[in-house]
Amino acid sequence: MEEILAAFDDSQDTILAALERTTEADLAASHAKETVGQRLAFLQFHEAYHIGQIGLLRRLLGKPGAIR
Repeated sequence: MEEILAAFDDSQDTILAALERTTEADLAASHAKETVGQRLAFLQFHEAYHIGQIGLLRRLLGKPGAIR
């Protein structure tokens, strides 16, 4: 578990560094049938959805909710 969390932390640092360099033009660039900005918005929503699923799994396992 420690290795997985460390890899997650590293990935977040990489993502944040890339986002800091991203310009409005980068976000407006076309990617398949959408813009890069639209794709990033979808990926953010997708990740939040799965975080919500983890919250439900916690409850099913009898653990308290993380938000109090």
